[in-house]
Amino acid sequence: MPDRLGQERDKKRSKTLLTIAGVLVALNVLIFLFVPTQRSISYDEDAVIYSVSDESYEKPCHVTLEGTLTQSVLLKDSFYGTLYVTDVPGMDEAMTLRLTRQNGAWEGYLYDWAGQILATGVWDVEATKDFEHVTIAFATTYERTGSQVQASFDRGSATFLSLGAPNRAYALRQLQELILKQN
Repeated sequence: MPDRLGQERDKKRSKTLLTIAGVLVALNVLIFLFVPTQRSISYDEDAVIYSVSDESYEKPCHVTLEGTLTQSVLLKDSFYGTLYVTDVPGMDEAMTLRLTRQNGAWEGYLYDWAGQILATGVWDVEATKDFEHVTIAFATTYERTGSQVQASFDRGSATFLSLGAPNRAYALRQLQELILKQN
């Protein structure tokens, strides 16, 4: 009889521990689904602007990209930060960059301090999902007439940079991936 009571107590304790473990697993899954993760992204480095059509074109510049990458299972991933590239038309200072991940590509705009969308020499910013590789394509034409700004992009004569790219071939491959994601 005493042995039977000990076994029943052990079964009850096992059930209780199993229930607690199940609740903890369910709670972890819920937290994973509903609580987004945030990570700081920071690039402050020298880079080279390359041209698609001219293999000898190399223009040194400095890129500062800082912001917060927010990733969520249920919501769209987003990036909110600032971007500054030296010697790019229309970028006299760091601009606010807001991107949202849609259909496997980042989409968004550069904004001024008042929240107005800007037309600058930066045509597009693309990155891997975790911002490990960042590619920036520049407008092929940029004209300012008074308060009017016009910018256009031609893939055949585009200029671009890829942060961390060791050479033109690698940067060009990153640009091609950017263009493929947009189609």
